[in-house]
Amino acid sequence: MKTPNWINLDITTRCTLQCPECTRTWYYKKRPPGFDMTVDQFQKILDYFDGILFCGQYSDPIYHPQFIKFLQMSATKDTVRINTAASHRSIAWYKEAFEANTKACWRFGIDGMPKDSNRYRVNQDGQKLFDVMLLAKKMGLQVEWQVLAFDYVIEQIDQIKQLATKHSLDLYIEQPRDSRI
Repeated sequence: MKTPNWINLDITTRCTLQCPECTRTWYYKKRPPGFDMTVDQFQKILDYFDGILFCGQYSDPIYHPQFIKFLQMSATKDTVRINTAASHRSIAWYKEAFEANTKACWRFGIDGMPKDSNRYRVNQDGQKLFDVMLLAKKMGLQVEWQVLAFDYVIEQIDQIKQLATKHSLDLYIEQPRDSRI
């Protein structure tokens, strides 16, 4: 049997954001969070898959208590991608995470100009996360800026493109499922 190429993992249920359309914001009103993938479980996945995508559907992967260890463990993989939008880790923590796997690609979800991103990503410090993205770029990591084009973001698209060009950032503008925001 041929081994699949990569897997998308939700390694925790932790996140500091309160995005209104996130499943976690309504799901956990009924059932409290409490899952973290173990190191042993992660090792089994590494033994089977060539690539790892840390993309929280109910979480932000950077809040897993062993996330930096997971980055170190996955350093030999062909593809490692991290999608993150939370901003409540220290700059020193981010630097350690970036050094743990220098081949990893980081995609930062900052919707709109950094100062306005918390309109949807409630509790996000967009300016800090933008600065973290620039730090990753400066350290030689592959970085991507993901923008969900909510109604309030549409009027900022030209500014966003200029800012991305100024810093040589790969920009991905995506249509959200529900653009009422």
